[in-house]
Amino acid sequence: FSSIGFAVLGWTALLIFRFYFLTIRGLDSGLDEFFYRLLFEAFCVQIWTFGLIFRSLADWRGPLTATVTSGILFGLIATLRFQEAPEIPAVSSLLTFLLWGLFYGIIRLRSGSFIGASLVQALQSFTVWVVLTPDLTNPGNNFPALYTATGLAYLIFIWRLWPKQEEDYRV
Repeated sequence: FSSIGFAVLGWTALLIFRFYFLTIRGLDSGLDEFFYRLLFEAFCVQIWTFGLIFRSLADWRGPLTATVTSGILFGLIATLRFQEAPEIPAVSSLLTFLLWGLFYGIIRLRSGSFIGASLVQALQSFTVWVVLTPDLTNPGNNFPALYTATGLAYLIFIWRLWPKQEEDYRV
C-alpha cells in the first residue's frame, strides 16, 4: 500500500502537467489497452528491473546502488520501449524517464515491493496517454515542457522519499 501511495504522487504530477501542456483529444481506447500496459509495459519491466536486477545488485553492492542502477535501467528501457516516449527522444524526455526510474527505485527501496508501483505505472500510462490522448498533430503541444515540469516534480519526490537512515531500507 505504501508503494501505491508513493507512486500516486508521480502519477498526479504527470496528470496535472499533462493538462497544462498538451491538448486533449478524447477517449478512444478500452480495457484491453489497460491490460496490455499493465502486463507488458508495467509489470514485465518492473519485475526485471526492480525484482531481479534490484535484488541481485542489493545482495552484491547494497540497496542504494541497486536503487540507482535499476532506476537508470528502467528509465533507459522506458525511453526506448514505452509507447508514451516520442519516436526520437529529446534530452528532456530521456532525463524525465531516468528520473521516473529513480523515483520507482526509491519507492521499491522504501516499500520493499514493486507491485504497487507497477499498478500505478499502468494507470498512469493508460490515463495520461490513452484516455487523455494528446493531439500529436498539433504543433502547439509542448512535450519538452511537459517532460521538464514532470522531471522537476519527480526530483522533489525523490528528495523527499530518499531514505535518511539505514532502517528505512526495505530490500
